[in-house]
Amino acid sequence: MLLRSDGVNMFIPIGFIVIWFGTFGSSAIYQQMNGAGIWEAIQEFGFPVALFAYLRNLPLAPVMILLGFCAIFMSFITQNESMVYTMAGMTASDRGENEIGEQKSPVVLKVFWGAAIALMGYILLLSGGLTSVQHSVLVLGIPVLVILLINAASFVKVVMQRETYDLTLTQEQKELLQREKEMKF
Repeated sequence: MLLRSDGVNMFIPIGFIVIWFGTFGSSAIYQQMNGAGIWEAIQEFGFPVALFAYLRNLPLAPVMILLGFCAIFMSFITQNESMVYTMAGMTASDRGENEIGEQKSPVVLKVFWGAAIALMGYILLLSGGLTSVQHSVLVLGIPVLVILLINAASFVKVVMQRETYDLTLTQEQKELLQREKEMKF
């Protein structure tokens, strides 16, 4: 069961990525080499139009452009849902559990964080358009990087000193881990 699960989680996405980039990347290069004008559209309007400059040259272009919009829309929805669930989980003091034992956050917090994220995005778009959003991502990414580096260092410390930090261990398990650690040295 473990092998099958790992195979699905590892090889299916990798296979999809190889097929996606192999098919659409090769097709875009072929189109550009045969005068489709994708690079000219990018130079005139910027990189955000690259997908649509490519899609307009495919058969059934209106359908493909609509599917491109749907893919982008679904990507934003999925990303925002993940962010809302994460933020609600991090800010909830009293988390309940669902029927299978997974923790869940209060709906009020999910609605709050969803509205807050949407409002922040809307304000950034109004204040300076896409450039403003891109700059804010760069500026806000630096503190997030620092937090992630601290988390990584903390993770390494916890793994190396499990008997000290793992609150689920019994006293006997802690003593056993300590003896194993002493025997290695």
